[in-house]
Amino acid sequence: MEIRNIKIPALALVLSICAFALFLNVGSYGVIETSDARYAEISREMFESGEFIHPTLLGIKHYHKPPLTYYVTALSYSIFGVNSFAARFFIQLAILIQILFVYRLAKLLFNDKQTALWSSLIYISLPIVLISSRNLTTDPYLNTFVILSIYYWVKYRKTGVFLKLYAFALFMGLGFLTKGPLILIFPIAFVIAFNFIEPPKNKFGYQHIIASILFFAVAGTWFYIVINENHDLLNYFLGHQTVDRIAKDVFNRAKPFWYYMALAPAVGIPWLLFLPFMFSANWKSIVRSKIILVLLVAIFIPFLILSLSSSKLVPYILPLYPLIAILIAHLIRQYGLNKTHLNIILVYTVVLGCAGILATVIPNPYTFSYTIIVLSLLLWGTVFMIIKSNSLNLNTKTIYTVFVSSLFLLVVSGSIFATNSIEANSTYPVASFIKSHQLQNREILVYNRRVPSLSFHLQKPIVSIFDGSDDLNREIQFEENEDWKQNLINFQNKGEIEGFKNRLNSRKSVLILYKNRLPKEKEWLLDYYNNKEDMKKWQIYY
Repeated sequence: MEIRNIKIPALALVLSICAFALFLNVGSYGVIETSDARYAEISREMFESGEFIHPTLLGIKHYHKPPLTYYVTALSYSIFGVNSFAARFFIQLAILIQILFVYRLAKLLFNDKQTALWSSLIYISLPIVLISSRNLTTDPYLNTFVILSIYYWVKYRKTGVFLKLYAFALFMGLGFLTKGPLILIFPIAFVIAFNFIEPPKNKFGYQHIIASILFFAVAGTWFYIVINENHDLLNYFLGHQTVDRIAKDVFNRAKPFWYYMALAPAVGIPWLLFLPFMFSANWKSIVRSKIILVLLVAIFIPFLILSLSSSKLVPYILPLYPLIAILIAHLIRQYGLNKTHLNIILVYTVVLGCAGILATVIPNPYTFSYTIIVLSLLLWGTVFMIIKSNSLNLNTKTIYTVFVSSLFLLVVSGSIFATNSIEANSTYPVASFIKSHQLQNREILVYNRRVPSLSFHLQKPIVSIFDGSDDLNREIQFEENEDWKQNLINFQNKGEIEGFKNRLNSRKSVLILYKNRLPKEKEWLLDYYNNKEDMKKWQIYY
């Protein structure tokens, strides 16, 4: 890629453009319920308490995930302060690392810079990747370690350099410290398949033992420490957090077997819609390619395992998409796209721009910034220049157009979240109201709903009133004393209600309701407050 005789490496330009789009407005909206807010608040409590072994959520121990995501986010808070930008900062870096190593992995597998560049562009243009960049969860970090593990295994297998084997073990261990045994599914499926076509350069030796020790040391140290302190955690991790997630609906995430079959194409638009047609037109030569078969096996086996599991969420399949992007780029390089594909993408681009403009000018319940109109026009102008370029072939024009359209979605989504915080499930406006009315020093009560985003934005503990809500049915079996009762009131225990009434009489408080959901028999709670503020689905009593 050359601009006015100044040569700019194509990958560097792609990474720079992506970095600008990723960071542009990632902190312009508050943390969003549920996952974004939950991980941000756990990390905040860890950062402020200095307790790095036992994570807490709203003052109660929370062992659902290993702590690496919390460590990284707490580090970000130490640099940027406690805010939504800091919460998501390292997520954006993780996405950039993913783009880089998708490029490097594709180049390593196919020895072709064009395929590698297209792989990175296709990857960042996938909706599931864009979505993962907007929220703080474990999934982008896990995905990063999956890509790095696969890359360094291929590098080791091709070169025989043991340092690459150690890197593989390190990133596998970090993946385990991010999301537990889920890391094993994706790289191992690839490793088994790839080993059939790439013979080993070394016999088994002490270096492999060192790599194994490195993996277990990185992956298992935190687990060893907490289990050594409380032996019940061993059964909790193996039984409740692993076996039950697979076999039972313990977290209300059970979905039918075909769930991912229906949603995987939707979060891979438009590329996964083209894939079946490319296969059907070229299947005879495709099945003769060993590396394509490796990619297909490495995609299909984890997909099947995740489909068989009871617990299903769309982000769980995110680590499949780096290999999908590489596969699509290689198929395009080998067999090409046609004019119909480009026309479909152009229609898609026109629809995106029209949707942005119409949403801004037509009255509707949501608020849209007029900058979206400017961005829509900029999108169309950029695509027009791509299509009219004589130096780009049809394949490149199609890929560039999807890439630009995806960056448009990325930037616009941040703007929409910022101007529609409550609709996007953030309590930032609620916290702002409390602060602006000097109510933040009062006890903040939330009825029958777990709202870590409010605690995050107020940067103080809140009190949750449990009255049957599943998300407030907290795991208190690991608490060593009853201090947690200061943060969780059980309204299904009449004895606690009487004590709580005395508490209301002795200190000032603010009561938060969600969609006015207060049973008639609990309306006595409102007698303690003189003022009310309605904020769409939230009601504030003070």
